[in-house]
Amino acid sequence: EAVLEVGFGGRLDATAECDPELVLLVPMEVEHAELLGPSLADIAGHDVALCRFGRTCYFAPQVPEVAALLTARFASQGCAGGLVPPAEAGTGGRLRLRLPNGEALETTLGLAGGFQRTNAALAAAGASALGCSAAAIAAGLAAVRRPGRFERVARRPEVIIDGAHTPLSSQALRAAVE
Repeated sequence: EAVLEVGFGGRLDATAECDPELVLLVPMEVEHAELLGPSLADIAGHDVALCRFGRTCYFAPQVPEVAALLTARFASQGCAGGLVPPAEAGTGGRLRLRLPNGEALETTLGLAGGFQRTNAALAAAGASALGCSAAAIAAGLAAVRRPGRFERVARRPEVIIDGAHTPLSSQALRAAVE
């Protein structure tokens, strides 16, 4: 078993040759438009190709056009899953989310930045679909570290490093810094 990240449009990426048990789709944006197509719907059409008959697929909130495309694909392919809302900010730096089985989960998150609540909820839904317990998911979210993503490397002066390279990730980085 393996966890694979699609690097270049799901339909054209080498991961398209795999038979995924689970597909998680983060918020989509226009990337590689010169090869995948100029519109967000064109690009989403490549990624949604990974959502195949009978698979479990979850997606983070998307722009309405992409959400509609994903919902239609899930229905036509008989995919389990669907939209996963971001985790809610709780008190004391904690976050709250609901797993696909309806179980409520509250934990800390080892990653900084409000945008990580979307990623955490999506990862938790996927882990739950693969049979991980709520306790294991909570422990994993609390322990996760991602060097180079909103990583504070110094305090005086404050230095934060991040690899944001797209408009959406740059906006998320700016919001986190603010």
